[in-house]
Amino acid sequence: MKVILITFLSFFLIILILFIVAFAGNSATASDKPETVSGIGFKIAEGRGPDTRFDGKINEAAGLYTEELNSLLPDSGSNPQKPEEVFSKNSNNEVSDDSSDTDIASQGNSGQGNDSLSSSAAETTDDKTHQTQDETGAAADSTSSDAKTTTQKNYKVRKIVYQSNRNGNEDIYSINIDGTGLQRLTDNPGNDLYPEVSPDGQKIAYTADVNGTWQIVIMGSDGSNKMQITNNDFRSGYPSWSFDGRYIFFEGFIDGDWEIFRTGSDGSSQVRLTFNPGSHDWHPNGHPNENRVLFESGETGRESIYIMGYDGSGTIPLFGDGQRRRAADLSTNCRYITYTKYFDDNSEVYFMDLATGAETRITDNIEWDGHPAFTPDDRYIVYEQNINGTGVMTLYEIATGQKTTVTDASSSDSDGSALFTN
Repeated sequence: MKVILITFLSFFLIILILFIVAFAGNSATASDKPETVSGIGFKIAEGRGPDTRFDGKINEAAGLYTEELNSLLPDSGSNPQKPEEVFSKNSNNEVSDDSSDTDIASQGNSGQGNDSLSSSAAETTDDKTHQTQDETGAAADSTSSDAKTTTQKNYKVRKIVYQSNRNGNEDIYSINIDGTGLQRLTDNPGNDLYPEVSPDGQKIAYTADVNGTWQIVIMGSDGSNKMQITNNDFRSGYPSWSFDGRYIFFEGFIDGDWEIFRTGSDGSSQVRLTFNPGSHDWHPNGHPNENRVLFESGETGRESIYIMGYDGSGTIPLFGDGQRRRAADLSTNCRYITYTKYFDDNSEVYFMDLATGAETRITDNIEWDGHPAFTPDDRYIVYEQNINGTGVMTLYEIATGQKTTVTDASSSDSDGSALFTN
């Protein structure tokens, strides 16, 4: 009997030891895996920001995290989708205000324009000549005929809104794309910067130096009805509209670095979207037809492009090849993405066909080029070209590769946004 009992106990102990070893192994393996957010695969860390390491598979041709982009879509069954389809998915659902949103600061000025901003600043100057550069070369040749398809519309008004120092400090101007009809839209003692036209072409959001601090201001497309919508004690700049015009995304310098914020287009319900200490999150750009926003993130010199929900959720990187890309914009049809790409101390403008991953270099200049943006008809990319150290607003036609300088080099012009309306 003793022999049987000892044998049974020995067998039980062996089974117990094996179970403990197996359980410990599974726990160790599980702890090594990143915690996930919505199945995306981000590691969760204190102060999680979009530069936390990402465990994803990269499409080698496009340098895009295609599987993770697909994870944001509804269940697609056995039919994997391309990045183009990810971006072109149109979510027409209305955005509801998040009840957990907390006002950062009282928006005391949201109903009235700042006194220094309320005067009419429209000032028409002489028409300007423009130059056309017949450059249809390698950039256009590298774009397939299929990729040249655009969503062109016949807009009656086709202007570029941009910042310029032609009258001393930085102010906002508009000009027809043929170089005529130059109009001054702001006349503020401080600098006015980074204009962004609303989706309907009726308003312009921009950054204004108000009593020494950057604030976000909105005005009519003709420079009228200026209204300051932020009243923060930190620099607030680089505004971008949500696709439906209800929200403004902007960057704020807080806690020692730049972070992304969102506010109502009337200045209400300001919310901080990113918390990324030690690394900048900035240059937001609203998605053209979804409740999401593009932005750049990373330590200086190592920035890349990310996308997140309008509430700061679901942050994912778009490129995984380690190259420095900044200030991205999506075409209206979500077929292309354009950005500034850096090479040591120089930068050039590129765009990528999201269907094929083909990257086209637009500029090849020994001087800095950047801040590209699509026109609403997806026909052009407007960007800042430097000529002998002076910024010039330039149009690049996607279908032909032709470049047209819209402003001259008599002043430094930058940060263009297209105003196309009927």
